[in-house]
Amino acid sequence: MLSSEEFILEQCEKELNLFPKSDSEISQHLMELGYLPAHLVNTFSQKHEDVAIEKFEYDLIDSGIFTLSEIVHQRKLGRESYVKYFLRRLTDIDEGITFESLPQRGQTTLASRVIHYRLDLFGLWVQPIEIPFGMASMMSIMQIAGFGRCNALEAVNHLANVQEFTNHLLQQHDKENFVLSFYSAQASEKLKRKLDRRRRFGAQLEDDFGNSNTYIDLLQKHIFKNNQNNIDYVFLRRESNNPLKQFLVRLIQVHQWQEGFYDGLLDSNLGDLSLDSILQSIRSHNEADKKDVKIHRVLTYLGNGYFMFNALFFLTEYAIEENMVDETQIWDSLTSDIKNAQPEQQQIFQDNLQDLRVGIQKQQSSISQKKGILKRLYYGIKKLLKKAFRFAKKMFKWVVNKASRVWGFLKRFFANFFDRLKVGLAAFIDGIRFLIGRKVIFTGNRFRFISTWCRLDADVSTIAIDASANMIKEHTKEVRYRWAALAFSLAVTGLVLKSLSRALNVLSWPLALFSIVNSFKVVSEQYKKLELVTN
Repeated sequence: MLSSEEFILEQCEKELNLFPKSDSEISQHLMELGYLPAHLVNTFSQKHEDVAIEKFEYDLIDSGIFTLSEIVHQRKLGRESYVKYFLRRLTDIDEGITFESLPQRGQTTLASRVIHYRLDLFGLWVQPIEIPFGMASMMSIMQIAGFGRCNALEAVNHLANVQEFTNHLLQQHDKENFVLSFYSAQASEKLKRKLDRRRRFGAQLEDDFGNSNTYIDLLQKHIFKNNQNNIDYVFLRRESNNPLKQFLVRLIQVHQWQEGFYDGLLDSNLGDLSLDSILQSIRSHNEADKKDVKIHRVLTYLGNGYFMFNALFFLTEYAIEENMVDETQIWDSLTSDIKNAQPEQQQIFQDNLQDLRVGIQKQQSSISQKKGILKRLYYGIKKLLKKAFRFAKKMFKWVVNKASRVWGFLKRFFANFFDRLKVGLAAFIDGIRFLIGRKVIFTGNRFRFISTWCRLDADVSTIAIDASANMIKEHTKEVRYRWAALAFSLAVTGLVLKSLSRALNVLSWPLALFSIVNSFKVVSEQYKKLELVTN
């Protein structure tokens, strides 16, 4: 009969086996930073990726962007996790890294790659990411500086935090600059008819800005006329070509992409997919905030392919989350909802959580290119956590009901959960195996090998069969590495076992997984703080 620890180990091993051995995240980030050529998106081999990772690791240490103690700590979690962690940090635009100075011209550095990546996200870079920092780099940076009314270095650092930069733009520019006109050749006739609320939109703008506002008077004169045939499309074309307003259109697309409402190309073209993501966002916030904001409050179709968008309202109400978030509160709220739910709802939640996992893995399994643009996923978490805090009381219900309007958001939010779960499960399994005497470190093959067996209540045992000197050296190195990592694994294991009930059943299994994720997060943060102090 299995002991409780052996039963937990068996369940966790089954759970870990559900994860694919690899995904495309590392490959995507390597392409985003120019380590893998974008033209190889569908043809690159493992050798291409290995070479790119080696180059990235060299640049990572050489750059001095991160402290040695942080690099050492992350290496203890395994190479894949370590590489993925720093690639995420470098491509983060929630609370991304900031620079004390711009790169020197004529050099390709990790910093120059990050800067070109950020410019590319916002549609201001068309050259290869890996080219040296130079005049073209400065010209694009100065466009951002012009929009933000700041210097070049401040512009680069603004792009490290899209929410703060959005706030900055709102403070720097008159509010009428956030009434956007844009042309969309991709929007369907069905969506145009659905959004044809020109008069109501104009009346709402007048209420928002006041009927004595010069810009609103201008819109009333050129756009919001009784007869649609009298709309001044020359005026609309001029408005839609305004560089700042074009940038704001891209900024909104980036916001939607960050939150998972939009999963199309970052191309500044607001077609059906982009516009529908805006409608889904409005509906989701209405439900979470218990409001009834009408679509014409934000968006309308004007005619001849032109739309108008109240970005001032949208950015202020939906894109900017001011709350300071304690992630634990989000998981506590979700855990409480699971505990208090009826058994059949718990089962539905578990089943739909599995469907979410399948959707996430499918999304992450491959990367593609369309129209010369890399179709990418956003892996940052800070903005998602702020949004999840706002949505916390609805998320259990949304998962149970498989709410389509927020399924993209839920996939992005739970992608982080499953990512942590994979690493947390590996650490937990490592600790449990040691506690029950199943931890084996093996080097070689079935004919020539070294095997080291570890357990809590006995000495470490090693068996060697025809092992070479080089094999012994490699095995000793691996044992030392695993032994150092074991302290971390045991800390995770202890915290999980402390919080888990011994009588696990299928309905309580999601709670067990939540416990593993939370324990991994807590221990990881504790170790990071400890190593920052001791180093």
